[in-house]
Amino acid sequence: MPRMLPPLPPVGKTRFAGSHTLASQNTPWVAFSILLAVLLADGFLVRRHSQHALEISLHEKDPVSTVFALGQGDFVPEARLLEPNGPGEAPAMVIEHNGKTVLRLPYTRVDRTNRTHLATLGQGRSLRILVFDAVSQKTPHRAVFAFSGERMAEVSPTPEDRSILAALASVDDGGTLLYWDLFFLFRPILAALILGAIWIGLRRQDKKRGGPPVLQPWDGINRRFSPSADSGGTVVPSPLPTVAPIPQR
Repeated sequence: MPRMLPPLPPVGKTRFAGSHTLASQNTPWVAFSILLAVLLADGFLVRRHSQHALEISLHEKDPVSTVFALGQGDFVPEARLLEPNGPGEAPAMVIEHNGKTVLRLPYTRVDRTNRTHLATLGQGRSLRILVFDAVSQKTPHRAVFAFSGERMAEVSPTPEDRSILAALASVDDGGTLLYWDLFFLFRPILAALILGAIWIGLRRQDKKRGGPPVLQPWDGINRRFSPSADSGGTVVPSPLPTVAPIPQR
């Protein structure tokens, strides 16, 4: 009688020995990698937001009056806010030096987070004026102006200019203020979810291995007041450990 070969396992249901053990061993590393990536991203964003706040405190000019100076020293241009004289005119900011207008910009102010933002960088002839405007424009307008002869003209932004413009956008409704608010709103919730998922994953992994559950400070109380099999399920306290008497001198 010919010898029959054993039947082949069904396709898609073959399990290799050790695959589950290998996945269980990799679980802590995957959890640690996810946690590390989240911490690095969180640290980068928090540091970026702190840098924006510092740049705003150093460079932004928030006009509290109709006339204010743009710098210090002998060469100090002045900015003057002009209210519209007629229904067809829009409010503007005029920058003057020695009684001459060197730059005229549209300026709108609804509130502190919905207005034309102005910042300065440098002093004297090297003064640069940075503007972020998401109110009077359909799309946010970012521009940098520097002196070219006796007037100020728009120039290409430098990396430092781009950093300051990003800081101005971070405090404006038309910029990135909403994204920063959402980040700080969901930051603690996301941290709690990630830590909870890692804790649940470690517990499941430990149960599959058959070891004691992790993170159970009440484990000693459970063992002392656990039901005994001989007592029919009645809770019987386990005997306390005996302590050797202290010898009398």
